[in-house]
Amino acid sequence: MPKLTQGNMNQMQLTIPSLAEQQAIASVLGALDDKIENNRRINETLEEMARAIFKSWFVDFDPVHAKTEGWQPTHMDTGTAVLFPGSFGEDGLPEGWSWANVESLMELNPKKTILKAAR
Repeated sequence: MPKLTQGNMNQMQLTIPSLAEQQAIASVLGALDDKIENNRRINETLEEMARAIFKSWFVDFDPVHAKTEGWQPTHMDTGTAVLFPGSFGEDGLPEGWSWANVESLMELNPKKTILKAAR
C-alpha cells in the first residue's frame, strides 16, 4: 500500500481472536512473564553467591586460614581445597601467591577487536 491514510485504515478489516483465545494467549504470556521474573531473581541470587565465594576465597583467603588451622575448608570439595596453600607468606598473601599487573601476565593489544560469536 503506497499510502496509509485515515480512509484506508477505516476500510481495513481485522480478525480478532475469540475471548477464550485471547484469555489463553494472555495466560501463556503471563506465565512467560512469571518465568522471566523468576529467572531474573535466580540470576541475581547466583551473582550474589559468586561474589561471596570470590571474596571468601581470594580476598579473605578463608580456605588458606582453614588449612593453617588444620581444618578442611568449608563448602569446598577436596579437589578444590588442594589448590589452596596451607600457609601465608611474609607478605600476608597465601604462600606462593604474589601481586602482579595484568600487563606483566599478558600482552594487551588495543588495536585488535574481539568479535562476539554470532548468535
